[in-house]
Amino acid sequence: MSEIPSSSFIPKRKSIDNVRQVRHRNIYMLSIIIYALFIAAPLASATVFIYQKYTENVFQQNVINLDSAIKDFKEADMLRVVEFNERLKFSNQLLDSHVSLVSLLNILEGATTKTVQFNSLKITQSDQVSLLVEAELGTDSFDNVLFQRGQYKNNQSITSTNFSNLIFTPITIDMDNTTTGQDKRLIQLSAQFIFDKDVILYTPNIINLPSTQQDTNSTTTPEETSNQVSS
Repeated sequence: MSEIPSSSFIPKRKSIDNVRQVRHRNIYMLSIIIYALFIAAPLASATVFIYQKYTENVFQQNVINLDSAIKDFKEADMLRVVEFNERLKFSNQLLDSHVSLVSLLNILEGATTKTVQFNSLKITQSDQVSLLVEAELGTDSFDNVLFQRGQYKNNQSITSTNFSNLIFTPITIDMDNTTTGQDKRLIQLSAQFIFDKDVILYTPNIINLPSTQQDTNSTTTPEETSNQVSS
């Protein structure tokens, strides 16, 4: 005969003491949170009140400083400031539009071959944004003229190039077998170059001079002499 199990299929009820302990813990935690909120609320209010007073004091001090500045304001000083500002703007405009002739000559020198010689050079301002350079050139042959024209055309720093008034002077032989025209170039021509000011603007070189400070520390060591008299 099989044994009847002692355990019942009816679930047992939980202990009432455990439920009461959990409820007491929840109430205790809720009380702590409420106390913390009650303490934090006055602290936050006091902090806001103190910060408000601080901002009001700063505002009042700034108003006082502004009133004193308005009282000390003089129209003559303002006129001097405005005049200085206008001069400063004019100086900046001059510096921004100032061109470097050295840069212009360096561009021409770099694009000119050794077989071409400058006999004269004239630089004028054609308009507000460009310079006109008029020159008289001399060379030995027509090939040099064509090659030099291509060199100027291919140079991106030169806006435009124009050759004109080409004059060819052949070599003549005198009766005594002496040649004339050897001391000058066979071909003379006029050239016009146009440069944009943006390409040859003057850029000042800022030189930082080292500060020379001489620290002279004069130290004197007095000599002490003692005379010992022995009796």
